Amino acid sequence: MVLNGVDGLVFVADSDKSRLNDNMESLDDLKSMLVEYGYDYNTIPLVFQYNKRDLFFVTPIEEFEEKLNDRGCRSFEAVAIKNRGVVETFRSVCREVILRLNETLTQQFGSYK
Repeated sequence: MVLNGVDGLVFVADSDKSRLNDNMESLDDLKSMLVEYGYDYNTIPLVFQYNKRDLFFVTPIEEFEEKLNDRGCRSFEAVAIKNRGVVETFRSVCREVILRLNETLTQQFGSYK
């Protein structure tokens, strides 16, 4: 039910190096659930947040981008408990949702310029 009526998504990955496979499985699960709810993974507004960047053994950003960010979406490093990267992530997904809404309205009703 969490995906019912969703306009955009933030995928939060745990940066702990030992959790990379879990992150990849979670993304695969998300893709499957999106299909079940009638969403297109390739077009829904999506932002990646790589959290817990303050840990000692972290997955390199380049590896996250290669293994998770298959659409080339915006991504942010974060340390949520210190509120680093959280607001930026939220603003970005809101921006993506608004851009998508504008595109949809323009397709349906034409430009209002």
